[in-house]
Amino acid sequence: MHQVELEIQNEELSQSRTRAEEARDRYRDLYDFAPVGYFTIDEHSRVIEANLTGCQMLKVERQKLLKKTFTKYIDPEDADVFYFYRQNTFDNSARQTRELTMLKSDGTSFIVQLEVVKAGEGKFRIAVIDITEREQAEEKLKQAHETLLIVNQRLEKHNRQNSTMSEMRELLQSCSNIEEIPPIIKVSITKVFPDTDGALFLINNSRTKLQSVARWGDFPEGEDENIFKPDAC
Repeated sequence: MHQVELEIQNEELSQSRTRAEEARDRYRDLYDFAPVGYFTIDEHSRVIEANLTGCQMLKVERQKLLKKTFTKYIDPEDADVFYFYRQNTFDNSARQTRELTMLKSDGTSFIVQLEVVKAGEGKFRIAVIDITEREQAEEKLKQAHETLLIVNQRLEKHNRQNSTMSEMRELLQSCSNIEEIPPIIKVSITKVFPDTDGALFLINNSRTKLQSVARWGDFPEGEDENIFKPDAC
């Protein structure tokens, strides 16, 4: 009887161990293949644990990553920020989240959202999410928005110019004599081409010379610039 009970107990113990090992394997798979890179570092920022996703992010084998300084994979411009960030977590025992630029083993960079959590005495657990594509998408969207603004501004300018030219044509058609033309041209041209210098010239009845009848901007007032022969155009 005792032998049977012992065998049953051994069988239950074996099954319990099997279930525990299966649960441990499932947890390891979830940990290793999570969409987030997980790292554990000590007080000197040395990596003491990393999941497979984190190693793939950095393009480095797990064994080669262990004992390495985590800040080796942080952009030098963000290294000081990370130390401050980690120390703040140590002092406050609170989660700290920040965007940083990290470096892969081949030297290429990628943008991450990095969260640090205190994990026992002198240890920190780090979660890393690669947000490079999101950043790139946001940058492309920003560029598209800026391009759209420029196109809209140019279209608005073009529409204003067309409107001004149409108005000028109507005013010119309503003129009863040539003396009414220069002020209309001057006003219209300065609207279409602001901040420019220019003049309107008319040829005399004998067709021997051209003379300015309207000027705008800083067009010179000297006779040489305002009167010339037709063949000097």
